[in-house]
Amino acid sequence: MLTPHRGEAKLLLGGEDLPPLKAAREIAARYGATTVVKAPVDAVCTPEGRCRESPWGAPEMSVGGTGDVLAGVIAGFLARRRALGLPPDPLNTAAAALYTVGRAGEVLVAEEGWCIPQG
Repeated sequence: MLTPHRGEAKLLLGGEDLPPLKAAREIAARYGATTVVKAPVDAVCTPEGRCRESPWGAPEMSVGGTGDVLAGVIAGFLARRRALGLPPDPLNTAAAALYTVGRAGEVLVAEEGWCIPQG
């Protein structure tokens, strides 16, 4: 699972600046890993070309650490599926994590006016 933001996606594509969905599709195919490109509308694609988009989140989430939170939630969801004896289903697992983190960020921004990951 790769989770680059748009700048990192551009580096993975050798400097080519593609829209998030196209970037996620190309990176996933090139590197053989389900890829989430984080952007105002996040995109996730499998190496086989199956994709989803996620509009959830808030601009205030564009700070250092938010991607780490997302990666942790994806890892936790994948581990839970394994513990339950279910196949990993990385596309839908990543989409569920994008929704969960995005909605949590929206709620936090609405209630507190900010969103800064803290450890």
